[in-house]
Amino acid sequence: MINPNHIRWLQRLSGYDESEIRRSIDRVERWDLPGLSSELGKRSGADGHLAATMLCQAVDWLVERGVDEGRLKTRLKRPDIWSMWAEIRAAGVIAELLDGVRAVDLDVPVGANSGRNTDFHFYFDGESDVLPIEFKALGLSQFERRFCAAWTPMLRSIKPTRGICTIHADIDTDPPVLNRKLRREMCHDTAHTAKYLPAGLRSVSATVIAAHGTQQRYMERLTRTVGDHLSQLPESSEGWIAFHWGNGAPLNLLGEAVRRAALPEHVRGVMLVGSAIVLDGRMHDVLVALPKDSDGGGEWVYHSKIEGFDPKPLLDGFDDSAGVRPTIIRIPGEGGLEELLARDGSEPLWPFNLLLAPDPAHPDGV
Repeated sequence: MINPNHIRWLQRLSGYDESEIRRSIDRVERWDLPGLSSELGKRSGADGHLAATMLCQAVDWLVERGVDEGRLKTRLKRPDIWSMWAEIRAAGVIAELLDGVRAVDLDVPVGANSGRNTDFHFYFDGESDVLPIEFKALGLSQFERRFCAAWTPMLRSIKPTRGICTIHADIDTDPPVLNRKLRREMCHDTAHTAKYLPAGLRSVSATVIAAHGTQQRYMERLTRTVGDHLSQLPESSEGWIAFHWGNGAPLNLLGEAVRRAALPEHVRGVMLVGSAIVLDGRMHDVLVALPKDSDGGGEWVYHSKIEGFDPKPLLDGFDDSAGVRPTIIRIPGEGGLEELLARDGSEPLWPFNLLLAPDPAHPDGV
C-alpha cells in the first residue's frame, strides 16, 4: 500500500531513514485513531508520511521527559488533528532543542476555577521555576486554501521532464489560460536549469506557484491570534507564546505582530517552531525566539538541532520568498513521472516548510 519508490524519495528529500518513515506510519496506524490514520497513515501522501515521522519523533522526545503517551494520543482524537499535531510537534522540538529540559507537563490549569489551561509547562535542570508555553497553529487561511486549489490545475498542466518551474502570481489573481506552446517552452527552459540542482535530485520535476501580496492579511491574523490567547498564560509566572512555523511565515511579520499586540508583563516573548526542507537532503528543525525587552522589542535567538549549524541563512531564504507556495513534486517511476507531493490547499496546515528554489528579489516584498 505504501509505494516503495515514494519512501525512497522522501528519504532523499528529508534525510529520514526509510525504515524510520515506515515504522512511524505503522505506529500511527497501531494507535487506531481513524482521523489521524486518514491524515498520516498508509493511505496519506508525502506530507502525511513525513508528518507521521515528525509526530513520532516528538512523542518520543516528550515521553523521555515524563509526558504520558496516552495523554498525547488523547489530544490526537480531537477533530482539529493538524492543530494538535502542530502543538505536539512544537513541544517536542522545544524539549529537544532547548538545553536542560528535564520534564514537561501538559494541559496545566491557569488558575483555580479559571476553566483555562496552558498547553505545556517546561521544567529545566537546576531550576525551580516553570516555563509555561501556549501553542498556536496558524495554518493556511480559507482565502489562501482557495488560491492553492484554484491554481492546482495549472500546476499539473506544466510538467517539466526535470527541474523546478516557479511561477510568480499575486494572491488576488486568477490563473491564466496557457496554451500548449507556452507550456512546452516553460518545461523546456526548466529542464535546462535542472543541472543546478543537487546531484541526487536532478531528476525531480516540480511546479510551484509563489503567491505574493499575502503580508497584510497574515499580519492581521497574527496580531489577532497573539492578542486572543494571552489569557491562556498564568499571570503568576512568566511564559511564552509559540507558533508552529508551517507556511514560510517571515520572521519580521511575527516581530511586528508582537509589537502591535503590546505583550503584558508576564509574557516573555514569542517563539516560532518548525521544520524545513531546502533540497540539501535533511529536515531542518528550527526554534526561533523573540524575547521581549524593556522597550517591547527584542532580538531573535536561533536554535538548531544540528551542532554548529547557523539556521539564520536558511530562515533568511524563507523571509525573502513568498510563504504561500502551492506545489507539485514529481519523481521518476517505472512508467514515467509519478506525483510524489501535492500542496493543493486540501490541507489546513503544512507540516514543514518547503523551499525548492528561493525567489528572486521582489520590488514590493513577498
